[in-house]
Amino acid sequence: MGKAALVGPKTASLYFDCSSAKFGGTTQLLRGEIRATYEDTEPPAAARKDHLRVLHDSSRALSDLLGCEGGSGITGEFVMPPAA
Repeated sequence: MGKAALVGPKTASLYFDCSSAKFGGTTQLLRGEIRATYEDTEPPAAARKDHLRVLHDSSRALSDLLGCEGGSGITGEFVMPPAA
């Protein structure tokens, strides 16, 4: 899923490369991040999965809007990556 994903119970970041005509044909490293401002009402593992799902979906939409070639390595369907 993208180039790298870092996720915790309060924050999540997703990095992906985007090669697009909108960047003059160059490849740019893009980063999406979310931060929870409220206390979680679910277990930490579920919160991490939810945060990463939101980042996946929004990064996929951004990749489509920017016209990134090959979808930037972001899968069409969200799949929780294995723990590192």
